[in-house]
Amino acid sequence: MIIAKEIRNQLFFFGKVETMSWGAYAWTGGDYFLEFKVQGYKLKGFVRITLNGLDLYDICFKNHKGEAIKEIKDVYNEDMVDIIDNEVETDNGKY
Repeated sequence: MIIAKEIRNQLFFFGKVETMSWGAYAWTGGDYFLEFKVQGYKLKGFVRITLNGLDLYDICFKNHKGEAIKEIKDVYNEDMVDIIDNEVETDNGKY
């Protein structure tokens, strides 16, 4: 759970307003991942962020049924918020 808490802290550090705009709730985590539900403009479903073996993150976007619809691998922590925001809420920073 330590890694899940750190991922969440990084999301809020790099983009508190953006993270809150996703309507994120139902935060769950494990040894190497954090998953939460989102109610964004573009995506209503789940986001799962997993720490991989390169100390980077893999981000999986899932629909409301939990089926994976897109995965982005090897993401740096400072890029997570922009990538998630682009998939969940905006189109290249435009609402």
